[in-house]
This record gives sequence, C-alpha cells and structure tokens, in this order.
Amino acid sequence: MMLKTSMLRYILLLFCFFPARLLAYEVIFTQISTSEGLSSNFVNCVAQSGDGYIWVGTRNGLQRYDGYRFTQPYRKQGADQLPALPVDQILVSGNPKVLWLKMGQTIGLFHTGTYTFRKIDIRQLITGSEKFDFNIFRDSRGNTYLVVRNIGIFVYNAGKQSFERNPEVLDYPANWIPQALQEDRDGRLWVAGVTGLGCFDPKAHRFYTPDNNPLKLPLLAQARGLTYVTNLSIDRRGRIFLNTWPGYQNFYLYLLDPLADKPRRISYEPEKGASYHELINTIERRGIIWGFGERVFNIFDEDEKAFQMFYDPQSTHYGIRINHVYQLFEDRDGNIWVATDNGLYIASVLEDNIRNGSIPYFGEADITGVKRLSGKRILFTSWGNGVRALGYDRNLHIREFPELSEAVYRGAPAGDHAYRQVWDALEIPSANEIWLACQNGRLITYDTRAGKSRFLAPLEFRNSTVRSICMDKYGELWFGSHQGQLVRRRKNGSFELVQQLGNAIPKIFSDRKGQLWVATEGNGLFQVDAASGRVVRTYKEGAPGQHISTNHINDLIQLNDSLLVVACSANLDLINLRTGKVRQITAYEGLPQRVVISLQTDGEGYLWMGTIGGICRYDLKNNIFRMYDRRDGLINASSNAYLMNRTAVLEDGNLVFSGERSFVIFKPGLLGHSFVPKKVAITDFKLFDQYLSTDSILREGGVNLRYNQNFISISFAALSYEQSNKLKYYYKLEGASKNWVRVENGQSANFASLAPGDYTFMVRAQNSDGIFFTDITALPIRITPAFWQTWWFLALVVIIALIPFYVIYRLRIRRLMEVQSIREKVARDLHDDVGSTLTSINILSEMARAKLGETEDTARDYLARISTNSSEMMESMDDIVWSIKPDNDNLLKIAARMREYTAVVLEPQHIDYTFNSREVVRNIRFDMEERRHIFLIFKEALNNILKYAQASRVDISLTHTASHVLLEIRDNGRGFDPLSESNGNGLSNMSRRAQLLKGSLYIKSSPGEGTMIRLELKIS
Repeated sequence: MMLKTSMLRYILLLFCFFPARLLAYEVIFTQISTSEGLSSNFVNCVAQSGDGYIWVGTRNGLQRYDGYRFTQPYRKQGADQLPALPVDQILVSGNPKVLWLKMGQTIGLFHTGTYTFRKIDIRQLITGSEKFDFNIFRDSRGNTYLVVRNIGIFVYNAGKQSFERNPEVLDYPANWIPQALQEDRDGRLWVAGVTGLGCFDPKAHRFYTPDNNPLKLPLLAQARGLTYVTNLSIDRRGRIFLNTWPGYQNFYLYLLDPLADKPRRISYEPEKGASYHELINTIERRGIIWGFGERVFNIFDEDEKAFQMFYDPQSTHYGIRINHVYQLFEDRDGNIWVATDNGLYIASVLEDNIRNGSIPYFGEADITGVKRLSGKRILFTSWGNGVRALGYDRNLHIREFPELSEAVYRGAPAGDHAYRQVWDALEIPSANEIWLACQNGRLITYDTRAGKSRFLAPLEFRNSTVRSICMDKYGELWFGSHQGQLVRRRKNGSFELVQQLGNAIPKIFSDRKGQLWVATEGNGLFQVDAASGRVVRTYKEGAPGQHISTNHINDLIQLNDSLLVVACSANLDLINLRTGKVRQITAYEGLPQRVVISLQTDGEGYLWMGTIGGICRYDLKNNIFRMYDRRDGLINASSNAYLMNRTAVLEDGNLVFSGERSFVIFKPGLLGHSFVPKKVAITDFKLFDQYLSTDSILREGGVNLRYNQNFISISFAALSYEQSNKLKYYYKLEGASKNWVRVENGQSANFASLAPGDYTFMVRAQNSDGIFFTDITALPIRITPAFWQTWWFLALVVIIALIPFYVIYRLRIRRLMEVQSIREKVARDLHDDVGSTLTSINILSEMARAKLGETEDTARDYLARISTNSSEMMESMDDIVWSIKPDNDNLLKIAARMREYTAVVLEPQHIDYTFNSREVVRNIRFDMEERRHIFLIFKEALNNILKYAQASRVDISLTHTASHVLLEIRDNGRGFDPLSESNGNGLSNMSRRAQLLKGSLYIKSSPGEGTMIRLELKIS
C-alpha cells in the first residue's frame, strides 16, 4: 500500500535564526499508522532482513513491510508456526533471512522465507523467576547474547540450540548483576551492572573495572563511583552515554568522554506538562545522538552538551504527538525508523541543501511575495505587517535583517496602514532602490544607500491595490493594479495610465527581447510593446490561433529563447515566441497537477512549478515531471496556507518558494538527489487465494503449476523506502504479451485463465527522472497441461477424428471398386454373351443370305438359329439388368424372378411344375453378386432339365429357416450318374458358384430315378 496524502506527515523545522535554540538539523518524519495497514499503532521494534524487507513488531504481532503494503507472516500452521504474540524485539541473526524474535517471555528464530519459527527454551536460565526482563545482543564476531537483567548474560550455542554461560566468550564477576551490554569499535564488550560499568577484552580474555584498570582506559576511570547502571550506548567517537538509577535516588544520565577528565552529568528535555518522563535509551544514527523514552524525544546538542527537544508537539503541521519512543533503527538507505506508541515513523535528516522556514515577525499576516535582494538576501512581503529581509550563507543557514524593515517604514504616514499591506517588490541595484507595491494604490521607494523611503500614492491607480512591478529594457517601471490598470513610470518620475485591461494584473514580465507580457486574472494574456505601450497580441481561452487554457493567469516565465511558459488556473501553456503558437501541457502529457500557481527556472534549464500538490520539476527535453514532497524536504500543500504561490531565483542559483505561512530555500541541483532504482523483488505470489512461498519459488528458479492453477497474482517492490512513492513499475508476461504495462494502482499484477505453457514474468522500476534499473527481475512460470491438453493427446484426437473419414473413404473406394468390378463384369458378360451371340447372328445371317439361292431348307435352318441366338441374347441382357438393379436384392424378388423364369422355360415344353415360396420373407437380402449366383445356379438347373432330363414334372421349393435359405429342385426325368457326369461344365459351374456363395450344393440322381438338386445358403 503506497503512502498517500491521507498519511499524517510532519516536518520538524529547526531554524538557525532562533539563537536560543540553534540545532543544525532538519528532520522530516513520515507517519505510518493503521490507516496504511499497520496492525497496531503500538510499535515496539523494527528491523531489516538481509533481503531488504522491513519487519515491524507491534503489540498485535509481527508484520512485513515492502514500502507499499504490510503482510502478515501468520500463514504456516503446525508445530513450527509463528506464535501469535506481541513482538518486543527483532534482531537479525548470522543468517540474513533469520531473525531473532523476543515475544514476552518467548524467544526464538524466525525464518523470513519459510515463515517457520524455532523456539529456544530459556526457562532453565531463570529458575525461581516467573517474570524477567531480557534483550538480545549480537557482537561483531557473530556471537549472540541473551542479557537477562539482574540474572546474567548467556551466549547462544548453535550446536545445542540453547543459551548458556560461556566464560570463553564473555566473562565477568559473579557479583556484577548485568543490566545491559554494548560493544565498542575495538571489539571490547562493556557490561552495565548494578556494581557499575565494566569492560571485557576478548583478546586478553580479561574483565576490567574502574578498580581494576591496568590499561588505564579513561572511560573506566571516569566510571568510578557510578553504580546501578541500567543502560548504555557508545557513539562513533568512543563516548559512552549511560543511565544510572539507584533505587533510592533520582535517575541520572552521564556522558563519559575519552577526551575528558571526569564524567559529565547531562540533562534532557521532556515534553512540557509530562508528569512522568524517562530517557531510557540513547543511540547514534546519521551522525546525531538521539535520546528517547517515556515522554522524551531529544537530540543531543554538542555545544550545550545536553539533550534538547526539537519538535513542537502542539503543532499540527510541524510536530508529532507521541508518549513513548521504543526504538530507533537505521536501514540500509539511511532512513531512520522510529517505533512509537502512535505508529511507525520514517525520519529523514536533511543536509545543507534545503531550509524550510517561516517568518515569525509577520505573525498572522500572510506572506504575499518573495524577491531576491543583493548581498545574498531575500525580501519577503506581507499583507499587513510590511516586509522582512533574511540573509543566508552557502550552507543555507539563515539570519534576519530586522534593520531593513525598520528603515523602510521610518517616516511612514501615520494611520495609513495600506503601506504595510505589500503585494510585490523590486530591487534596482543600479539605482540603489527597492520598490514596494502596496494596497490602495500606494507605493514605497526605498533608497538603500540613504536608508530613507518615499511614500507615494499616484492618482493613476485610483486607489486600486498595486499587485505587480516590472522594469523594462528601457529602465522604466510598469505596475499592474487589482482593477486592471497598466501604469508606466517614466524615467522623469511621472506616471501614466497605458492600458485598462479590465481584470487584476498579478504579473508583468519582460522577456529577453524586451517585450512585456501582462497576465490578468480573468481576461487572458497580453503582449505589450514596451516602447509604445500598444497591445501587440492577446491570448485568450478559445481565441483562434492564440488559444490558452484559461483566461485566469497565475504566473509566467521565459524558459528559453523561444518559449514562454504560462501557468493558467488549469494546465500549462507553452507559447512559441517566434511563431506565437500555443501548446497545451495537460494530464495527458504527464502534468501531475492541473493547477500550477508559480513558475521558476534554474541554471540547468529545468522548469520549477508550485502546484496544488507541492513543488514539481519539469524536464521539457525529456518530458519528465518530478514531484517533490516531505521525503525530499518540502512541505506538502496540505492547505491554502502552504501553497507555494510565490518564487524567486537567488544570486547563487538557489531557489526560494513561499506560501502564506512558510517558505523553502533549496539548491535545485541537490534537491531530492536522483538514485538508480534497486532491482525489483517479488514480494508475494498468490495462487487463487493461497500464498505460495516466494523463498521456495526463487530458490527453485521459477514456479510450476498444474493446468487448473491458472489464476495468479504477483506482488513486487524495489524495497526502497526513501523514494518509494516516486517509483514507477512496469511489467509484462512473456508468452502472453510483448508489451510493458505500467502499474497504476498497487504494486501487483493479476493474470486469469492462463493457458498451459511457458511464461516469464518480468518487472522493472523507473525513478522520477525516467531512469530504469539495468537488471530486469524475471520469474519463469510453467503451467503444465492436462493430459487432454498435451500434443500427443491432441494428435490422438485428430487421428481418431480422422478414422471415420478414412473408413468412409475406404468404403467409398471399395464401393467404387465394386462398381468398377461390376462394370467390368457387365462388360465381360456382354462381351461374352451378347457379343458372341451377335457374332453368331451375324455369321448365320451371312450364311442364310448366301444360301438363299441354293436351298430353302438350309436358309430356314440358319434363320431358326438366328432366332434362337437372338432370344438367348435378350435373355442374357435381361439377366444382367435384373442382377444389377438394387430393388431385386431381397429374397422375395429372387423368388419372383425364379417363378417367372420357370414359367417361361417349362410351360412351352408342357412340363408340369410346382413352385413353393410362400414362406419367403422380404427382409432376407442378398447383394447383387450373391443373387446373380443364386439365379444362375437355378437357371442352369432348369436348363439341364430341359436339355437332358426328359422330365414331365418339376417341383421347386424356396424356403428358409432362422439361419439358412434352402433351394430345392426335383424332376422325374431319366436321371444320371453324377460320377460319370462330373466333368460337365454345367455342374462344375453350379458347384463353383455355390462355393462363391459360401454355401453347399447337393445333387442326388441315378438313372431312371430323376434328379434332386439342393442349394443351402447361410443368412448373414
């Protein structure tokens, strides 16, 4: 969760022109509370793990912070889960991913990657005491100590996973009764105890006391007589700050300095009105000695050798309201984290690049303007209390010049308060003059050399407030009034009304070519020729070719030789001085705040703007906007009183912005130094509603998911807490998209319904100057397909899907082959039967024609044979047509065809016959080839009866059972011996056809007994 404007932010201003309380520091605090996701405003401790996360211990447990959001580590359940207890102390162990946690009377090791906790049993160390106070300490040699007040100091044994007394690591007298432990820069361990202050030298393996000080350590010598030492800290100079509190005496704070001869008792300053207060801890961070505790939060003043309060707890803008500070922690970026009973604060100590301030002399009078004065001075004007001059040095240390205010108003007309309501000012160094524009048409001209003022009220203003002053290239002064009068003061001292523009004139600007630009509050922008006073161009809202965003102009300034920048009541306009064309800069072009109220340029060509959201810098060349806020040392525009609506550039290039109640001076090249963003870290990986261990994912080099695990959310952060709100993040998912996507809300990316495949999630950070970190964070993601999504399964499905088409294709080919076979067979039959018959007819007809002249009988015989052959041909043609026709495929039609043929063949020969087919059913079917063979067998049998049997009666039966069809033909002819007739073509053809039908043919006959032929076929 990003820190938003709803967050309480305080800036602590320490001005060097308050000589009674000179502190050379400015400290900015940013509060993080439950509104930003903190689980409790009672924060006990803070630490940073090796991977860059901030871990916060509160009365409501442990939390992880990545600069945007808090997450709870209470995800793992089981024997090694983290106890849900208040966290009192956090300390990084030898493993940067493992933290020591103190939770009440529980102590243990917490792994930040796996969220597992291993409790260390310390009950055997404190036998006889149910409640005890202890803390954890780690020295530069990697030893971890458990300091149990009034009991002892124990060293952690990693092999045994327990704390124990270890004189080899730390030895001290049995009667020392330890209270605290610290290490100096030489590696010596200092032990604060009831007996006093002692020192253990690991190299010599000896413990030194004030009474046993063979090395003549000056700090030990100074500690003689100090007992009941409850706490101590050591700064970089080797000095020791220690607390003593004998139970029967008052609390005392001492400073032991190796350069001093004796200890120095020092004081601290509690919050006013505090009935109980105690400075519990001291610590050095960022070169500052901080003292804190119950109703105490101080900075050590080196000159006064005392802790002093540096904030106003009653100020809603500049103070912080806290009762107890528990810990100060410095992260790897130099940010100081302050754990308090009113939330968590990030403290940034400003260097000599910026100064925030106010003008106490003005009281309730608003600041109306700021102007540069010669001699490294700044002139502030007010509405009601005149002017005030401040001086500054190269370190931006400020001092007041009250004598200027007194001199300006010496001799002012009595009772005319309008001269103290000043709107604008202008110094003319060449003339030793300072001009002040005042209320009700009043002007003050101050002679800096003579130290005298003249108080003017020109009639041309008609008592209208003078809002702006400007000098043109001819050395003449121009004034703009609240009622729209544009007045010029000639070099001879006369005033003349040049233009009446109808609306207040807040700004007159002379460009580098000497043209005047007059801004109005409602009537647009006017370009005026300085020599003639004539209006050359008018820029208004909606004007063709000279359109500006609004007619209300707040400020204007020339950026370069060709561009004039105009701040309207909405958006930013750029006027090309060569062509007169206007270009609008809006939110679509990246303008972070639509309302710009003041403009200034620096020596680098950047445009600086005071906006309703604070101060902003614009790099026109690269089109990059950068907002500055309290993290950079600037007051946010939290109300109208803090809108930076006036600005000036100083002699040395420094810039000053002012609002109604405050101002800021800064070195533009050093303000909010640009930093290269850190490599972005994957902070969380969420699968549906379940968090996966990022530690395991990163260790394995990616994440493998199943086909149905395709809804993921990935959170990320650069783990940079100094400028976290100024970073922009871009991500893309290779394999799904090739485009980078800018993160708009929240540092996370969500992906739904991802198809199986290989992806790479990529993310990078960009700072406010448009610089990207060189390395891109990449996370491989593989979604394994289900078996039905694999290539082989899809190939199998395609093959199975193609099988029906293949079968259909094969059946079609088979059918075509069958048709082709039939055609060939028909052609062959036609050739064999019809062709031979026609040939025979042809020959016989030729012979008959030749014999007509010889004998009539011979010709008649030939003609008879022609008739016979033609009849046989017609019969063959009829058989072929009948066999081809599909309607004849059922057994009923076969029986009808047999009945018809029987009648045609036997009746002319006067042979009696019977044909029994009453039981034949229609649904018994044979294909074309089968019924052709059946009919030809039947036909051959009847033909044989006619030719050879000399029968007078034939009985034919066509019946069927459930599985067979039976054709039986009986005659009463002369019969024959089947053995002697086995070589006949007729019988052999019948047998061959029966085999093709996969049936059985049975012939029973004997001479004089007739013949019986039976054909038996299976029903398929």
